[in-house]
Amino acid sequence: IKVVLNQACEKVLREIHVKGRYQRLIHMGQKKNKKLDEFSLNSWLDERIGLYIKFDESHTQAFEEDYLLSLQNFLDPEGLINVQEYFPEKILLRDKRSLEIHYDENPWVEGYIQDFYGMNETPTIGKGRIPLVLHLLGPHKRPVQVTKDLVSFWKKTYKELYSELSRDYPRHHWPQNPESAPPLLLKRHLS
Repeated sequence: IKVVLNQACEKVLREIHVKGRYQRLIHMGQKKNKKLDEFSLNSWLDERIGLYIKFDESHTQAFEEDYLLSLQNFLDPEGLINVQEYFPEKILLRDKRSLEIHYDENPWVEGYIQDFYGMNETPTIGKGRIPLVLHLLGPHKRPVQVTKDLVSFWKKTYKELYSELSRDYPRHHWPQNPESAPPLLLKRHLS
């Protein structure tokens, strides 16, 4: 049970501290609530972890959901900030698939260039205030570009990469106007 406890605790703390999703909420909470400081937050975390010790492994999911809800209530007692609305876990793509948002100092997503076809602006979080850093992958699953400005990428860099990518990966879909193209990975999906 200790292993499960440690894994779940690490997962919850990673969600809150490493991914930083709630760090932004903490920052917003501190602006609204001057009494919220590092000591009160750490005390709250200690109390929640103490409560977690009482849970067994069959309640891990319930604890994690309660923990995150409780943290939101602690930071924003008036319920003015909808975490999922401001800082979602994923962004929805045009083809109804989604990409996980990685919350670091600069929140980012990673996906194939083709995933972003048809987008004419950079996806954002924080109600449109925070542009995501896009790690645009080539067919080799390595970034060919990291950018916060998708419009400039389509206008300049994509045009420069176009001949190389279409030559090296002829089966992949490389449209002339990616900002208006359907998000298809392979040419055979065009018909």
